[in-house]
Amino acid sequence: MPNHALDHLRAHLTRDRGAQALDITHVVVSGGMGEAGLLDRLGPDDSLRLVLADPQAVAALSGRPAPAGLVLLEQAVMAAAAGPQVLHRTSFAPLDGLGAPAPALLRLFPGLRLLGRDPVTARDIASLPLPDPLPDAIDEAAGPEGRAVVLCLEAPGRALALLRRLAQTGALARLDALLLREGREPLHEGAAPLSDLAQMLTAGGFTLIPSEGPQDDPDRPWLLATKPAIHRLRQALAAARATLAQRPASAPQAEAQAQAQAQAQAELTRLREALAKAQSERDTARDEAQAQAQAELTRLREALAKAQSERDTARDEAQAQAQAELTRLREALAKAQSERDTARDDAAMRVAAMRDQLLRAEGQIDLLRGLLVLDPAVTPPATEARHDR
Repeated sequence: MPNHALDHLRAHLTRDRGAQALDITHVVVSGGMGEAGLLDRLGPDDSLRLVLADPQAVAALSGRPAPAGLVLLEQAVMAAAAGPQVLHRTSFAPLDGLGAPAPALLRLFPGLRLLGRDPVTARDIASLPLPDPLPDAIDEAAGPEGRAVVLCLEAPGRALALLRRLAQTGALARLDALLLREGREPLHEGAAPLSDLAQMLTAGGFTLIPSEGPQDDPDRPWLLATKPAIHRLRQALAAARATLAQRPASAPQAEAQAQAQAQAQAELTRLREALAKAQSERDTARDEAQAQAQAELTRLREALAKAQSERDTARDEAQAQAQAELTRLREALAKAQSERDTARDDAAMRVAAMRDQLLRAEGQIDLLRGLLVLDPAVTPPATEARHDR
């Protein structure tokens, strides 16, 4: 996938209308040379008209060798109407603009500071050197062969006003593509949300192209829009028919015009067929991608089910082993407790027997003592045995 918004736009124009080169007009109504970086992305046959609001940026670019493809460089502050304006300079030049920073911009850039408010004289954007109306709207309806006309617009907070002005003069209808940057929500006073720009361009016959490059800022995204070749051909054919209806034609002219209309109709049919083919190929590719994704999803689900089954089996086996070990330990404990109780009972019986023997011995001793006290002539057998010796 292209990494730059212009590369993404170029790839789309090549697929849609076979454009091999771009005629770009880049308007920057802020400080510096803008953020698009088109000078470093030009193709070998591209042309670039660069209009900068910052005089210092123009002087810096003029003081070095002109980059290949740069056919026009001028300093001008473009607006929807000519006259005095105020350019609000900030600590981040790409956020300078004809409108003051709005609270939403300060929330996104807490460190942003307003450095000054410079009075400037704006020029009407309708005076831009955009492509002139085609002299023969039928024969050249698709524009110069292999080329596409692109407007890149960096006008913080003023993009919608400038596009409306171009639409009033008919210049917007002559563009093949637009590349612009604006806040998703109003970031400058008087600005419109990005959704309003998208709605206007869609109503004007443009097709929006998602931009997914690493340059994209979710709060200030690049908006890419192209006008399909078949739509531009329809516009040119309608314009030609209107022109023919307003002027009488001689027989040769009428025949030439009829031939031109037939050629335009044939070209329109060819483009319709090409568009239908492209749409069919797109649908086929989408269906194949969906089928592949569904197959991969099924495989992952089966792998997950297998892993869960193996996990449950291992868990059940572990629980069974643990239960068996627990039963064995319980039985061993019961046996040990039984043996302990038996040994304790045997010891108690032996102690009781010894206590009985001791009590009998003590009774015999007490009996002998009593006999000695009653009859002194009675001597213990042991004493008599000593006298006999």
